[in-house]
Amino acid sequence: VCLAQYSEDEKWYRALIVAEITSAEKVEVIYVDYGNREWVSLTGLRSIPEHFLQLKAQAFRCSLYNLIQPNGQDPFVWDEAAVLAFREFVDASSCHFELRCTIFALASVNNKELFNIVDLMTPFQSACQLLTAKGVARPLSPEKPLASCVQLHSFYFSTHDIKIGSEEEIFVTHVDDPWMFYCQLERRADVLAQLTDNIGSLSETMTSLETLPKPGDLCLARYTDGSWYRGVITTMKPNKEVFFVDFGNTETIENDNLLPIPSDAYDVLLLPMQAIKCSLSDIANVPKEATGWFKEAVLEKQLKAIVVAKESDGKLLIELFDGNTQLNAKLKEGPREKKKCRSEAQGGEESSKTHVKPGGGNLPQPSVKRGLPGELLEAAEKLSSSEGALLARVGEEKQTVLSVKVGAQSDNKSDFYVQLASDEGQLSTISECLNSEMPAKDPCGQLLQAGDLISAVYSEDSLWYRAVVKGKASGDSVSVQYIDYGNAAVISVDQAHKLPEDLASVPAMAIHCSLSGLQCSKSTGWSEKAIEYFTKRTSEVLLTCEFVEKAGDKWAVMLSDDQGVITVDLADENLARKEGSYSAEILDGRESGDAVNTCQPLPSQALNEISSVSDNESFPWKFPEAGQTVQIYVMVVKGPEYFWSCSADTESINYIEEKIKEAENLGLNSLNSCIKSGDTCLAKYSQDGKLYRARVTSVTDDGVAVRHVDYGSEETVGLEMLRQMPCELLKVPNQAFACCLSG
Repeated sequence: VCLAQYSEDEKWYRALIVAEITSAEKVEVIYVDYGNREWVSLTGLRSIPEHFLQLKAQAFRCSLYNLIQPNGQDPFVWDEAAVLAFREFVDASSCHFELRCTIFALASVNNKELFNIVDLMTPFQSACQLLTAKGVARPLSPEKPLASCVQLHSFYFSTHDIKIGSEEEIFVTHVDDPWMFYCQLERRADVLAQLTDNIGSLSETMTSLETLPKPGDLCLARYTDGSWYRGVITTMKPNKEVFFVDFGNTETIENDNLLPIPSDAYDVLLLPMQAIKCSLSDIANVPKEATGWFKEAVLEKQLKAIVVAKESDGKLLIELFDGNTQLNAKLKEGPREKKKCRSEAQGGEESSKTHVKPGGGNLPQPSVKRGLPGELLEAAEKLSSSEGALLARVGEEKQTVLSVKVGAQSDNKSDFYVQLASDEGQLSTISECLNSEMPAKDPCGQLLQAGDLISAVYSEDSLWYRAVVKGKASGDSVSVQYIDYGNAAVISVDQAHKLPEDLASVPAMAIHCSLSGLQCSKSTGWSEKAIEYFTKRTSEVLLTCEFVEKAGDKWAVMLSDDQGVITVDLADENLARKEGSYSAEILDGRESGDAVNTCQPLPSQALNEISSVSDNESFPWKFPEAGQTVQIYVMVVKGPEYFWSCSADTESINYIEEKIKEAENLGLNSLNSCIKSGDTCLAKYSQDGKLYRARVTSVTDDGVAVRHVDYGSEETVGLEMLRQMPCELLKVPNQAFACCLSG
């Protein structure tokens, strides 16, 4: 080891002498902090001060070996096209991105030249993917045997294809504390079973270690249960300690319980380590007794984990669930909740999948409470206690996004009713009870007053329904509203019966609503075309409904179906029909003196606040002019006939990244399920957890497919990975554009 003077800048660097030519008085050195080599004369060498040796060498040798393979037979010889493609990838990525290196294993050639088996990655593509896509390399099976001259010095690391936002069934195998524990994936159970068989067969053919082991050696270690497992020796003094790579625990092991692993035992050596390092997300300091509770609550149980983030060392930050119980939240409450946690985890009602926001737990959401029209609530004081229970509306809280059916409608779409799909069974029960042949229904023996709850006949099907009296019509007729459907009618007194007491306490099933995001002219209301369009989109179909805001007795809602958001599409339909009838002032949300017989979109700022989608009309694309010559980076390659590029000028990219960071610091709203193809958003990329501008390309049951508009890459993510796009970023043109080679 020495200091060597580099020929290009004549500066001195730490170096290691690897060869010499005595007659020429030259030596070959490798610069240990950079990795390059050159021949240096003896006059260009100096002894190295001892304090310069304290810092470890900063450069480490890497290879794509055994991840992909050259097209030729020799796995170490790459052709010129492959070398050029790799160099271009590294040069372009280093200038334009934060280039990341994932180390999969440590190996050596002839037990001398150590190198790391790695893959290099930008936020959207890896070196292995690029070289394979270009046809200058071939993919390899994960457990292809190594060349005879290559020896492994570590077990393989694997990401196990776990992405941020993904949901996994796991078994926790070892716990240090809530910030450091290990798990195995349930979907890898078959692989682990096969590994156990392979280890058992190998252990029967091996004898104890013949040479003194050293830290870092791979081995088989016998655990207290008498079985053999894969391990790495971590320390030798005062005792030999072994880290069990498939379980995460470290134990003291005697020499008699250690076996070497032959270099050709590929079925044991090449299988990636199965213990995955984890930490609970959003957990600060907890008392020591909480750690004990956590161990008891999670060890050797099948749990559900949702991946919130990844750390640079591969550790996963997760939300952990035992049944319906979120253990992160229980841990914050403290050990006193131990028994309660166990009972909730073992029983209780089923719940839908819980999705979390990266960086924290579930955010509180406004509840949805059913209610009757305000004018009916005024009459509540006239009701009996059982009737009051129905109108007081202290019923169960609901999520903000639910499946609904639209019930009664008026000619003004600012006034309609919806039913929750989940209430269908309750509606059937009420109907069966009211329309049972026996016992006979009791006619109302009292003078009906506004606000009375009754059972009333509906003229179109002659069936009985729950209703509330709105007032006296004429003679012996009263006007009523059917509280489970929302529609109104005038009936005679003899078509009204007492409502059974047990049905008076059941909440009304119809929820009073108006469309959020639209306003209509007060003088003219909705146009016939708008009413027809709305009725066609909502009649007798199941819709997704977001309850946005409650004003008085009425909920402002966003309705959507498989075609998109009805609010947005309804506004578009009206704009198309009344071409030229909107002035700039109206489109900007200002008052206009002219009455327009249609619906107007709310001001853009207000719509952004309540809508889960961005206006894709305001998202411009940036294309080079025909005949223009521009410097570009090729970002994603499908082939010569289709690839994505972006400008080499990074000023806009830097601006976009800065604005996204600013928006994150201020807090970004999540998107709800009312999204459709073409919507713009910020999407968290699964490989690095960062947000990028994106456009939705499709929506399926498996997730939301998005195109990163500044890079060209595409992936499918969960809804919880999406955020609303800040308005100022909608004005910046997309930086990526699709290309194909001419001819």
